[in-house]
Amino acid sequence: MSEATFRLIVSIGVILVTISAIAQGVVMFLLYRASQVTRARLDQLTQKVEPVIANSRQISEDLRPKLNGILEHTLAISKMAREQAERYDVLLTETAGRARVHVERYDAVLGETAARVEETSALVHEQIMRPVREVNAVMAGVRTAVNVWARGQRPSPEHATQDEEMFI
Repeated sequence: MSEATFRLIVSIGVILVTISAIAQGVVMFLLYRASQVTRARLDQLTQKVEPVIANSRQISEDLRPKLNGILEHTLAISKMAREQAERYDVLLTETAGRARVHVERYDAVLGETAARVEETSALVHEQIMRPVREVNAVMAGVRTAVNVWARGQRPSPEHATQDEEMFI
C-alpha cells in the first residue's frame, strides 16, 4: 500500500469521524430541544394539576371527620339493629312456645269435649230409645189384642203353628 492510498484512507476515516461527530452533536441538540419542550409542557401541566391536588387534599381532610362520624353512626345503628333483632328473636321464641302450649290445651279440651258429647249422645240415645221400644212393644201388644178382640176368636193352632214356622 502506497503512502498516497494510506493518506486517502486515513483522510476518509477522519472525514467520517467528523461527520459522525457533527451528526451526534445535531442529534444531541435536537434531544436537548425536545427535552426543553417536554419540560415546558410538564411545567404547565404541573401548574394546572397542583391546585387540583391541593384542593383534593383539602376536601379529603375536611371530609375525614365527617366520614368518621358517619362510620360511627353506622356502627351504632348496626349495633342497635342487632340488639333489636335479638329481642325480637327472644319474643318470637316465647310467643311460639306459649302458642304451642295453648294449642295443646285447646286440643285436649276439644278431645275431652268430643268424648263427653259422644257419651252424652249414647246415654240420651239409650234413655230415649229404651222407652220408645217399650212403647212400641206395648203398642204391638195392644194392636194384637185389638185385632183378636175385633175378630172375636183366637187364631187356630194351624195358623199359629204356621206363623211360628215362618218365624223360625
